Amino acid sequence: MDPTFAQRDTVESALKGHGLQATSQRVEVLRRLRASERHLSADDLYAELIGAKMKVSRATVYNTLNLLKEHGLVSEMVLDPGRVLFDPNTEPHYHFYDVDTHEITDVPADKVGFTCLPLLPEGATFKGVDVVVKISRRG
Repeated sequence: MDPTFAQRDTVESALKGHGLQATSQRVEVLRRLRASERHLSADDLYAELIGAKMKVSRATVYNTLNLLKEHGLVSEMVLDPGRVLFDPNTEPHYHFYDVDTHEITDVPADKVGFTCLPLLPEGATFKGVDVVVKISRRG
């Protein structure tokens, strides 16, 4: 990941560019998410922030991540109803998910192709496709 993503001024600019106030909590949540080499859950981020002695509530982390998602600064991956991760990579891409190790690896969009998508219901607009390819190295 680009190391400039983790720089405070770059994160502040990204927030302001999306019409958001660059509060210390928003800056730190987005900075840590973009600096991570992993896809993180809200609880992972909360633990990191608390470990760094930042005063933040779990609700603030969840609310901030949802706000960042609404403004296109992060994307959300729902692996199952109890496991939601946030991805700082908002460019079109897909994922490998190792069911044994829970490791998630990005797959470039140009490595996956679709020849046909279903017709959309009347009045619906296409917003994108999420693909998670589940793998196991154990057989």
